[in-house]
Amino acid sequence: MIIAADQLPRLFSAVNQDKHSSEDKSILVLVANGDVDSLCTCAQLESIFKRQDIVHVTVPVENYDEIRSICDMHHLDNAEDLKTVFFINCGAIEDIKRIYNFHHLVRIIILDSHRPVYHGYNTPDE
Repeated sequence: MIIAADQLPRLFSAVNQDKHSSEDKSILVLVANGDVDSLCTCAQLESIFKRQDIVHVTVPVENYDEIRSICDMHHLDNAEDLKTVFFINCGAIEDIKRIYNFHHLVRIIILDSHRPVYHGYNTPDE
């Protein structure tokens, strides 16, 4: 679902709670490599994580095949500790949940400046 800017604090509060529900790294950040917007967004997000003492893993990615291999490596289809995956400047034009078969409890957050956006993200049940 696409959310409005005024809903971001509530979303981040939910992400912040993830750090209490996992002993391991509960947040994965996938960043489009070689994109200035991606690097700036990642730097801002990591600054927020640092201030909130949120442990996370950041992985630069080149393409969807590389994202798939990372998802397979982290076993995102049955991950218990992983609670949130951020896609920075990757993921908005595809149906990420269908392509990568995430565990139903994993929260997917896509921060992407690319257009067009996959139309399925406009429904409230996503």
